[in-house]
Amino acid sequence: MDLIANVYLFIIFFLLAMVADHLPFILTVKRINQTSRGSLATIQSELIDDETKQKILLSNSLAILKNSLLIIALTLFLVALLVAAIQAGTLIESLNPSFLTNILISTTGIALSVIAFASYFLIKKSISAKSNSDYTFSSRLLHRIALQSKAMAEVSFEMDNNFINKKGPGVSISPVFISGLARSGTTMLMRYLYESGQFRSLTYLDMPFVMMPNVWKKLSFRKVTGELKERAHKDGIMVSFESPEAFEEVFWRVFCGDQYIGKDRLELQKTSKSVSKKFRDYIRNVILSAEKPEQNRYLSKNNNNILRLPGLFESFPDARLIIPFRDPLQHALSLLNQHLHFSEVQSKDKFSLDYMNWLGHFEFGLNQKPFHFADNEIFHKMHSANKMSLDFWLLSWKNYYNYAIENAGDKALFLSYEEFCKSPGTVLSVLFREIRVNANANDLKSFKPSEKQVGEYDQELLKECQGLYRKLLNRFNIWYKSN
Repeated sequence: MDLIANVYLFIIFFLLAMVADHLPFILTVKRINQTSRGSLATIQSELIDDETKQKILLSNSLAILKNSLLIIALTLFLVALLVAAIQAGTLIESLNPSFLTNILISTTGIALSVIAFASYFLIKKSISAKSNSDYTFSSRLLHRIALQSKAMAEVSFEMDNNFINKKGPGVSISPVFISGLARSGTTMLMRYLYESGQFRSLTYLDMPFVMMPNVWKKLSFRKVTGELKERAHKDGIMVSFESPEAFEEVFWRVFCGDQYIGKDRLELQKTSKSVSKKFRDYIRNVILSAEKPEQNRYLSKNNNNILRLPGLFESFPDARLIIPFRDPLQHALSLLNQHLHFSEVQSKDKFSLDYMNWLGHFEFGLNQKPFHFADNEIFHKMHSANKMSLDFWLLSWKNYYNYAIENAGDKALFLSYEEFCKSPGTVLSVLFREIRVNANANDLKSFKPSEKQVGEYDQELLKECQGLYRKLLNRFNIWYKSN
């Protein structure tokens, strides 16, 4: 039993070292040191009058106090994680909290902590020197802890709730949900809305603890940088830490994943009252973590929300849903190309596959899962089709938009990707008025949507898709031309 306990504690200390590495301990100590030196230099200076010295020293004292409290808070956070880990030890039959605590305060426990911390930083140094990946060894470990474990995600959510309760309630004014079939322009649309400055959306800064945006904002050193990198899709879209992204699905996977995520499909989901309340709390938490008070509306891009439309509108009667759509043949080709790209990436890098699973992104790649709606005939055709063929993606297009146009209701705005490319300023201006966004979009220049040569496909299937495409255009024109 001692061996099991020692191994368990070593693993816990190793993971704590990884978490501590991502917290601003060293930076905060440096700030205290620099401020202290500045205070000493002020006292010794003969060029500064006494009144100015008092003001500087008072400001520096407050800064030292603030940073000292931050170190205490970070330490307490690590202690809380250690206590939670000790409590979790009860899941191992031979262990119990009191037994682990006794070892923890012993010479063996101290030695284990030193060895674990040293091992972590030595391994990190060794792997980081050899890796060209954007995700370092420690970053991958942190993502696994924050996203892979449902228990950890639930604990994170409750921590944020407790933190928010001390600040008071938040209000979500008419949230906007963007939900379309992948590659329909959803990311582009989300970014234009986000740039209006009136929305709070989850960004890369909220990763990996997306379930506790307020607590993570306080505990992490939020690396705000304008440095842009091309996203994993390799589609020319550049992102930075401040870019909004589709991370909301983590919530649904954690609390309802077993209801709608099947082995080879995504099912329609019924949202219970308890989960709806949690989702409203989650949106409140996200909004209250905003950097600016004017970011008082929630914005999400989540292609899986098509699975839970009744629950969304029941939770937020004033919500607006935007469903972009695109020419079916070019759309299917774009989906196929992304499927080929991600399949290749994920076959070489298991972390990339795990990452998409944690985020609940099953659009393409080795973990691709088609939507299973009421029309079993289309789904069975998809199930028997080759995912490396255009026909599978044309069927996916038909499957998605057939269901959307019949079930999205009057609150949904269908938005034409091609019309948006042709007149982005005009389309956005009309959209802004429709969803009550006070922003100017007139300066946007038109751009030509990508059109590529298309290989073999079922001509009859394409005709069916084109007929549905015309219906979608009609839905778009109803609200667009009336404004």
